[in-house]
Amino acid sequence: MYSKRKERIRIARARNLARTLKQSSEYRRTYRYRIRIEHTFAEAKEHHGLGRARSYALAAVDEQVKMTAVAQNIKRQLLFYTVFLPTVNCSLLGFSQHF
Repeated sequence: MYSKRKERIRIARARNLARTLKQSSEYRRTYRYRIRIEHTFAEAKEHHGLGRARSYALAAVDEQVKMTAVAQNIKRQLLFYTVFLPTVNCSLLGFSQHF
């Protein structure tokens, strides 16, 4: 019984500490970055097949993760060049026309 009480007190203290940290400005600032990263991982999982590994070998899984990251980066670059910089000179990129 005594050890159960100690365990409950330890859990309550940890919960109170987590609540205190959650209210700090540092937590709110870093949470914004976490949201961005989680969205990127969710996109990789839902749209690029990272929800399930295609192989058991560590090297093959590593390659799958890296290729998924390349695909995501290409998508972001195309979005940047087509939406945010619609008048970019594509000849600098090796293309013969403007986006």
